Amino acid sequence: MSASSERRAVWPQWSADTAPADLARYVVPDAVRLHAQIPGPSAAPSLRRVQEVWDRLRQAGIGYAHEPPDSGPDGQWIRPPAELLVAPRNGTCLDLAVLLAGAFRHTGLHTAVLILDAIEPGRPGHALVAVSLSGSWPGGHPDSGVWPEPPLEFLGEVQTRLDGPPRSVLVLDPNGISHPVGADAPGTDADLSEAVATGRAHLASGVYRWRVGVIADPATETYTPAPLPAVLPLRDAYRDPGTAESALRLLRAEYQVTPFQSRDELTVLSALCEETLLGRRTGVAVVIGRGGAGKTRLALELVDRMARRGWYAGALREQARDSRSLEWLAEGTAPLLVLIDYADARAASTIEILRVVVRRRRPAVVILTAREREGEWLTRITDALETDSHPHRLESFELPDTHPRPNDLFLRTYAAIDRRPSTSRPQLPAPDKGTRWTTLDLVLLGWLAARGNGPLPVTPAALYDEILRHERRYWNTTFESNTRTELRYTDLLAEAAACLTLLTPAPHRAARALTAVGRLADTEELREQVASTLITCMDPGPGEYVAIRPDPVGDHHLLTTLSRRPDLLERCLSLAFNIAGHSSC
Repeated sequence: MSASSERRAVWPQWSADTAPADLARYVVPDAVRLHAQIPGPSAAPSLRRVQEVWDRLRQAGIGYAHEPPDSGPDGQWIRPPAELLVAPRNGTCLDLAVLLAGAFRHTGLHTAVLILDAIEPGRPGHALVAVSLSGSWPGGHPDSGVWPEPPLEFLGEVQTRLDGPPRSVLVLDPNGISHPVGADAPGTDADLSEAVATGRAHLASGVYRWRVGVIADPATETYTPAPLPAVLPLRDAYRDPGTAESALRLLRAEYQVTPFQSRDELTVLSALCEETLLGRRTGVAVVIGRGGAGKTRLALELVDRMARRGWYAGALREQARDSRSLEWLAEGTAPLLVLIDYADARAASTIEILRVVVRRRRPAVVILTAREREGEWLTRITDALETDSHPHRLESFELPDTHPRPNDLFLRTYAAIDRRPSTSRPQLPAPDKGTRWTTLDLVLLGWLAARGNGPLPVTPAALYDEILRHERRYWNTTFESNTRTELRYTDLLAEAAACLTLLTPAPHRAARALTAVGRLADTEELREQVASTLITCMDPGPGEYVAIRPDPVGDHHLLTTLSRRPDLLERCLSLAFNIAGHSSC
């Protein structure tokens, strides 16, 4: 490892007891400037520069993270600017104070971070930011850059309000540049005048006592935070339902059209996350369930809730395997939760991620979803954990096929889709003998009930056929809208969709995959048009593959299509073999 990479990896915990002066090393103006439009030094009055910095950071969308004041026996983790301004875009009061100090330093202002302890035992302390409006500090600049006690003149030089009476120092509550995420937090989303008044009040209220003040001296050699990757390795749990233009897109787990219905498994998984954070082992949870059981929605809800608690939490992008993206996971300071969906088909990626997170100085949680436990995939993963001597805690959960409150889920979906006032409620149809509704089926039935187009299906196959009928209409309409031509073969898009579902190519390889469709093999322009249409309709997220989702619907469409066109399977397998053989040469 080079000297530069060694230095880049060092962003240690900070201890107010053993190395208080090192707090200045986390104030990195250049890193703040990379991710926020902070003005540089100017001749503008100090107060105007303070106001501009405050407004810019308040608009950055930073969430307030609730985290214990001490992250471990070695001190407190401080998140670098990219983690506050890009991902996971949240921070504690100390993180916010250090970020704000870096922004003030960049604009040429003298600044310091003040650490306060709560007087009442068991209550958390707080961090404030001091700004010198005169260019000097009351009592002068200590040689060490540290005030173990407040200078005698300090409190008298702090303005009580933004509009005066004028003094030489402003003290700000940094929580004001953040917004509450999940639980409320005091002092968040405040304008500058509120932050000034709150900061001065904290100093004089008697609720806190001074612990240490550290001046952000520009001559201090700072730590170098890990560089931000071009593509973030994790994607957010949920997407905006307003961007879904068809039933299959709208009803996918990531659009959360149906409010999450409570499950005991979520409580257990949340506890696993919190317990992992307090220990030294990676938490690994395996969530098993057949297609449509609700395992992806359960995992996404966990991701969303932990993100609102200040974690860097998200689903691993399918193609996020470049070294810089993975290093971001290894070097991050926020608590980490990685969801690997379809882990039974991604054993190699899972092992790679586990080998990354074991290098973290804070333990992480990895959630794996899979259709079944059988096969070698889980053995490969557990063998790798043992071979790598990876300290871990492995938990396994098997979801039942259907939700514990099926009628509630059906009606909640119906209500979410059909917002018209109504005195009657639809009835959940009983499935034919020998079949059961999965969690996904209940959501699909709720959507169909809201559409009000006749009796509801009573078998999963009939249900998926009805959903796909709407979907095929959407595919054809999109094709004709994009190309301004009608399709010559009415079933061409359905066959192409089955091909993509079988081969699951990346979007930029979709047209190549469609050479397996006989009627598209020698027609490049039409093939590109069909590929573009289905990419638009299937809407894979950044770094994801192209296929019909949710899986049970995609599987049903694939099997139905192959029963009509058995030659498609042979052509797809031949294409996949040729591509694999070529790439190995």
